[in-house]
Amino acid sequence: KETLVLKAESLARKALALDSNHVAARFQYIVSLALLSEMADNPKEKLKNAWIIREQSARVLALDPDHAATHYVMAKWHHGLSRLSWFDKLVCEAFLGGLPEASASEALDHFQRALDLQPDYILFYYGLANYYVDNRRYAEAIHVLEKALELVAREPDDFVRKRNCRNLLDRLKTI
Repeated sequence: KETLVLKAESLARKALALDSNHVAARFQYIVSLALLSEMADNPKEKLKNAWIIREQSARVLALDPDHAATHYVMAKWHHGLSRLSWFDKLVCEAFLGGLPEASASEALDHFQRALDLQPDYILFYYGLANYYVDNRRYAEAIHVLEKALELVAREPDDFVRKRNCRNLLDRLKTI
């Protein structure tokens, strides 16, 4: 998987060298960095990628403010960084050069914007539901998951996403 992601990153960089304003190429670069961060063991590499993902996402949104998938990436980005413990934040500040500013409210704004732009995308609902769960807003999470389960699967991954929504919904109903 890492070999394929590194190849995707290289191809995205080449595409950006040809046209730095190409939204799809810039977004693919963001996705490759996010995947590399997920696979990385080194916290410094993860943090470096977090800074780049934020900067590249801002560039995509400057070119296309209605790029739903980038709003989703920014939602996940803000959500993930805003959930770091005080200890993790302290370590990042002391040893890794600091954290980019992130907030839960920005995460929610980006989740909602992504869904406003693409209201039939199951992944966005699942992400928003997880945000609500992490913030102990269970009734809202249940509502979002029920809406996701009403949607028609439009791509192969949607079947897995719907199963994930169903599993999370079942878990929430026991709380």
